[in-house]
Amino acid sequence: MNFSIRNSKVENVLLVDGITRTGKFFLAKIVSEFKGIEFFQYLQVLEQVPYIYRLGSMNKDAAIALIKSSVDYGVYNQIVGRNLNHRVLDRSSIYNSINPELYLKRQFENFETDHILQLMRGDDKKFQFVTHNALANVDILLDAYPRLNMIHIIRNPVDLVYSWYRKNYGKINSPNNLSIDPSIEKNGFAVPWYHDNWDDDYHKMGDVDLIIKSIKTLLDLNAKKVSSLSDLAKSKIFIIKYEDLVLNPLFEMKKLSN
Repeated sequence: MNFSIRNSKVENVLLVDGITRTGKFFLAKIVSEFKGIEFFQYLQVLEQVPYIYRLGSMNKDAAIALIKSSVDYGVYNQIVGRNLNHRVLDRSSIYNSINPELYLKRQFENFETDHILQLMRGDDKKFQFVTHNALANVDILLDAYPRLNMIHIIRNPVDLVYSWYRKNYGKINSPNNLSIDPSIEKNGFAVPWYHDNWDDDYHKMGDVDLIIKSIKTLLDLNAKKVSSLSDLAKSKIFIIKYEDLVLNPLFEMKKLSN
């Protein structure tokens, strides 16, 4: 059974991507305040489907169909004020946007179908989504959205290791681990997708060693992917350093705006 690859209602997709704990939500909030950028959303499908497709567990037309449908649903719901995140403490809460009243007001408006489609298809807006580790699998996303743009944030890997350690990310098989992403089975363990080519005996690895190897694996996968892209595809991806954004914000925001 093949899935139909229909035309998207949304074409202007902007992804803010990075390895976990690099500052993606911090960056996405800044980008949300640029003219023509909607406040960011988090759709798990945008990071999960690409790696499921990468591992051969989903065919290409099904992956693209699900990605497009999920984005269209997300944007549609945001436009009409449905499924908004009202949890004040969340970084993706609408109360952390520059204009929460705009999103609250939408809940009380009666939108006509033509108006909704006009907003979804408009060239004057980009719809922003945060993703984790999507750069390594960006091909399927570029196939789904030829006009896609990605801002990928990187951070000193030593700081990443420390941050992961504080979050107990080295305890991937602990019953107290909160990770609920689809995992793969490796040597009798449920592990993240990027452990696919590992040969290590997991129960013999210390937490810090596992974290270091995880981060290095992701960095290597990202670098390999970028080097394999065409010049056109590379031009759609902007890489920014967390440290530069914090230490020289005005200069970095100008580059982001451009």
